[in-house]
Amino acid sequence: MITVAKKKILEVRNVKLSILESLPLQLSITAFGSVPTTRWEDAELIPYVYIQPPPDGIYDYDFVAKPPTQTVPQVITPIVANRLEPLPDSLEGVGFKGVRIHASLNSKVALLGQGSGQTIVVKGILTDEGIECQALRSETNELYTLVGDLKGLQVGDKVCVAGTIAEFSFCQQGQTIVISWIGKYPPKA
Repeated sequence: MITVAKKKILEVRNVKLSILESLPLQLSITAFGSVPTTRWEDAELIPYVYIQPPPDGIYDYDFVAKPPTQTVPQVITPIVANRLEPLPDSLEGVGFKGVRIHASLNSKVALLGQGSGQTIVVKGILTDEGIECQALRSETNELYTLVGDLKGLQVGDKVCVAGTIAEFSFCQQGQTIVISWIGKYPPKA
């Protein structure tokens, strides 16, 4: 039996991120790509190993799979890989902003919180800056407003919030996050 080492796929086409409503919070990464022939298998996303978190908050992964061992048709073929990652470790330091998926010919970046309806994770302090809604000042000094159950948290509390960016809001300032999860600390894995 021939053992075949995994190789980077040809090209990354698209990357989707979502946060699963679970404890601990988990990030679901789905990468779509293409390979140069049929019969590639066992696709996966291999994370880069960091001594300290990346300064830009974007974590890197190689998109790899096993190429075929026999002669196969030379036709560009789609391939998909999925990976679940716990969010707590990613939220330390600069914070988790997104992922960069690498293939042989290119790489693609997917960010949390791009546009409305996208998932976002923010760490910060609850403030009294809100007119209609509870305000949150992030660790990067951005103002957000929160809609949803605050779980008894109050102004002055340091919190971690996961939710989606509201398309429309009555909060009157900042980007509005519809809360999926909130707590004083990221949940422990």
